[in-house]
Amino acid sequence: MAGGGSWVRRSRSRLADVFNGEALLVAGFAAANVALSVGANRLLTEVTPPKLLGDLYLFTNLALWLTLPTATGFVYVTHHWSIAREGGVTTRLMRGLAVGQILQGVIIVVGVGAMRLTEDLVATTSVAIALGLSALGTALAQAYGPIPAAERRRLLVGFLGLLGGPGRQIALAVGVILLSIGSASGLLWTQSTYLVAIGAATLGAAIIVHRATRSDGGTSISSRSQISLRAFLAYSAPNLVTVLATQLATTSERWGLARLQDTTATALFVQAIGLASAGTGSLGGVFTGYFYPLVTQAAAKGEDPIGAARKELRHFVGSTSVAMFVTTALGTVLAKPLLPLLFGSRFSGVGDLLPWAVAGAATFTVGQALTVVLFVGREPLWPNVARIVAQVAYAACLIAYRPAVDPALQYVRIYAAGQVLYVVLLLAAIAALRRRRSWAHG
Repeated sequence: MAGGGSWVRRSRSRLADVFNGEALLVAGFAAANVALSVGANRLLTEVTPPKLLGDLYLFTNLALWLTLPTATGFVYVTHHWSIAREGGVTTRLMRGLAVGQILQGVIIVVGVGAMRLTEDLVATTSVAIALGLSALGTALAQAYGPIPAAERRRLLVGFLGLLGGPGRQIALAVGVILLSIGSASGLLWTQSTYLVAIGAATLGAAIIVHRATRSDGGTSISSRSQISLRAFLAYSAPNLVTVLATQLATTSERWGLARLQDTTATALFVQAIGLASAGTGSLGGVFTGYFYPLVTQAAAKGEDPIGAARKELRHFVGSTSVAMFVTTALGTVLAKPLLPLLFGSRFSGVGDLLPWAVAGAATFTVGQALTVVLFVGREPLWPNVARIVAQVAYAACLIAYRPAVDPALQYVRIYAAGQVLYVVLLLAAIAALRRRRSWAHG
C-alpha cells in the first residue's frame, strides 16, 4: 500500500513538473502560432495568385543566400549563451555578435551588388535594395533570437514567434488588399519592410534581456575560451557546410520547379512544405521551447554533459517523437478534407502534396530533437555531417530527376525520403557516441 502511495506521489510530481505555468505558456503560444498561421495562410492564398507567390519565393531564396554567415552562427549562439552566462562573459558574446552583424552587412551589400549585375536574377535597383533589406532583417532575427530563448523569457519569445511567423503572412495579405499589389517586387518590398521591423524588435529584445541578466567579470578560463573568435570558427565551420547544403536544396526545389513548369508549381510546393513545417514546428516548439533551456542548463553544470542532462534529453526526444508520429497520422487522414479551410480555391493542388509534406516535416522535427543529444555530447561535427549528406543527396536527386507528370508531387516525395535519411544518419551517430562514452566510462 505504501509502495502504491509512493508511486502516486511520484506520478503527481512528474505531472506537476511537466504541466507547470511555464510549460503551459509555451504550449499556449504554440497553439496560437498554429491557429494564426492557418488563418493567415488562408487569407494570403485567397487574395494572392499562386504565380505571384511563387515569384516572391524565388526572391526570398536569393535573399537567404546573403544571410549564410549569420545562419551559420545561429547554432553557436544557441548553445553558448548559457556557457557565457555561467562564466560571466555575456558582454563579450554580445560584442562579438555586433562585430559579426557589421561584417554580415558588408556581405549583404556586396552580394546584392553582384546580383544586380546579373539582370536575369535582379532586374531593377529597387528589387536589389528590397533584397538587401530582407536579408538584413532576417540576419538580425537569426543572430539575436536565441538570447531571450536561452534566458527562458517565454512571453517575449512567444510574441516574437507570432510576429515572425503568421505576422509576416498577414502583412503580405494586407499589402495585397490595401495597396492593390499586383507584382512580385511589390510583395518583396512589403515583406522586406516587415522583416526589418522584426529584426529590429529582436535586437531590442536581446539588448533588454542582456542588460537584465548581465553577468560580467567572469574569471572562468573555460568559458572565456569558448566565447572567442577561434571557438566560434571551430564550432561553426561544420555548420557552414550544412547551411550551404540546405540552401542548395532549397534553391533546387524552388528554381527546379519553376524551370520544369512555372512558379505556380513552386508556390504549391512551398505552401505545402510551409504549412506542414509550421504545424510540426510549432508543436515541436512546445517541447523544444520548454525542454531545451533545461537541457542546456543541466548540461552546463556537469563534466559529463549527457549524463547531467540524461533525464531532460529522454523527456525531450521521447515527447517530440510521439507527437510527430501522431501528427503524421492525422496529416495523412485530414489533409484533403481540411483543404478548403486551409487554402484558397486557386491552391487546390496542394491537397495531393500535403500528406507527404507533413510526413517529411514531422520526420525533420524528430531529427532536430536528436541533434540536441549530439550537441550536448559536444559533437558539433556529426549533426552537420548527417544534415549535409541528406541535403546533398536530396538536391542531387532533384537536379537529376525529370518527372514526366506532376513535378511538385514527385519533389515532395523526394523531400520526405530525404528527411528519413537524415534521421537514420543521426541515429547512427548517436549509437557511435554511446559506444565511445561506454568505453570512456568503462
